[in-house]
Amino acid sequence: MQSKPLISVVVPVYNTEQYLGKCLDSILGQSYSNLEIIVIDDGSTDNSYDVAKTYAGHDERIRLFTQDNQGVTSVRILGIDVARGEYIGFVDSDDWIEPDMYSNLMNYMLECHCDLVTSDIIKHRLDGTIHLMEDYYNKGLYNDLPASIYPTMLYDFNIKWRALNCHLVTKLFKRELLKTVVKKLDRRVINGEDVMIIYRYLLKCQSIYVSREKHYHYVLNNNSTVHRSSSWRPMNLFYLFQNLKDAFQESDMYPELMLQLKQYVLFMELEVLLKTYDIDLYKLGVWFFPYYQKIMGKNIIIYGAGVYGRILYNELVCWNCHDKIVAWVDKSPERAAKWVEEHPEEYYMSNYMKRVESVEAIRENNFDYIAIAIKDEATARDVSRELQERFAVPVEKIVWGLAFRKNISPILFNAHL
Repeated sequence: MQSKPLISVVVPVYNTEQYLGKCLDSILGQSYSNLEIIVIDDGSTDNSYDVAKTYAGHDERIRLFTQDNQGVTSVRILGIDVARGEYIGFVDSDDWIEPDMYSNLMNYMLECHCDLVTSDIIKHRLDGTIHLMEDYYNKGLYNDLPASIYPTMLYDFNIKWRALNCHLVTKLFKRELLKTVVKKLDRRVINGEDVMIIYRYLLKCQSIYVSREKHYHYVLNNNSTVHRSSSWRPMNLFYLFQNLKDAFQESDMYPELMLQLKQYVLFMELEVLLKTYDIDLYKLGVWFFPYYQKIMGKNIIIYGAGVYGRILYNELVCWNCHDKIVAWVDKSPERAAKWVEEHPEEYYMSNYMKRVESVEAIRENNFDYIAIAIKDEATARDVSRELQERFAVPVEKIVWGLAFRKNISPILFNAHL
């Protein structure tokens, strides 16, 4: 086995003392033994360095480095710079790998004479469930990358996701080719550096092998960078976008690649909004009332101050129609008004909110339509009959329809730029 090429495995470490032992054990236990393990402590404040030092004292294949905290991009660049192996792999210090990972990846690399070998990932979620993250290409060797890989690698518009997994840790790279890539990396990118590296690297490749094998265990934990909220996220995404844009400008496929990049950024903005501003577009949605067009710009009375009534009120305000709401009525106005007063944060322009009144207010206002904001159809029909019989409201001035809600995030996923 020693006659086989040396693989340098780069392990960035930052405050992962409770996971590092299992990680290093899984690398040291590889069936492919001709490894050097480059462990780089990025200014940990826990005992991670001491754990790594203990392991380095027991196995000479471990080379231990330390630096002040500079971020994972800086760590990966240092690892590539000091690597002695002809080939390079990456393992994050809170993850672990199967014993035959590098043996299998190296076999494909040598048999196919390719520039990159990819594999799939086993993701361990915080709730204990397991999720597979796979490449969306068939297993095999790909030689014509402009035709088979580049059109979908960052974003495939058919599956609404990237077709090639962007994780560095599931792949085997050629060191000399990787060195040409790191010269142009932006060290300010501290989340998404995998994306910056892998797609730049792919533009340098002549061929890749997609193995579809699952060797890498990606363990989510609350200390991961992807779970930490911080104000750096908006600029981080901007730096990542600019770096890849610069790389794509050198390609003959610039228009296609930029379209993918913009779609990727659109998706990533969901995470920026959540982690930076606590805006969860996965939970936000747009309500649709079937009579929107009919009542838009008309004088309206909203009948009902329950859930549907409050939703309709907010939607009309969003459409800049708050001055067209001539009255808001309910059979239990005191109870409804109390709820509204106790929850002003639920309403747009709450300072201009209509007071919930008794249904008798219908007699006192001129209106074009009464919108029955009640979910149950049978109840809405009863209200409609009451409006016609008790208040002499013409049926053509009464509108009702079952509202429905569309989440924003699927709309964004399906919106092609």
